[in-house]
Amino acid sequence: RALGKTALQRHPTRIMLLGQTKVGKSSLINALLSLHHPEQYEEYLPVGLVAETHTLWRVQHGPTFAYHMDYGTHTTEPRCFANRDELLDELHDTIEDRSDANSSPLEITLELPYPHLGADWCLVDTPGTCEPELVPRVLTELQTQPTLLLYCIDVTR
Repeated sequence: RALGKTALQRHPTRIMLLGQTKVGKSSLINALLSLHHPEQYEEYLPVGLVAETHTLWRVQHGPTFAYHMDYGTHTTEPRCFANRDELLDELHDTIEDRSDANSSPLEITLELPYPHLGADWCLVDTPGTCEPELVPRVLTELQTQPTLLLYCIDVTR
């Protein structure tokens, strides 16, 4: 047990959600983020009747409410906010403004000052596309290795 604890202390814990579209990956992360105030469930990551996740989302602990976007060729400076509502208002407006595939970021990093996230934890939401046999290729393309991979499925299909 001591070895496992030491390994986790040295490396961030990345939990990545993979799966087909519309199976609840973003909704699961939204629910986890709302654990500290379940009466105020909030959609940090976009969800809807059609597939909403078109980019990789990283959600991690940070000193304040903030986000930045990575376009591959450049990364935006972090935008910091006084509270959750200000962050979500601007983030959702920005995402709508950049809904054109040519201007969409490759990755959005969301930082939240929530103690239950833990300083070394990161939740990763991926666009829904992959079948189980494609997971190794997707991980290579995303250039990230999760500590834990959750493959989400729709049990009604």
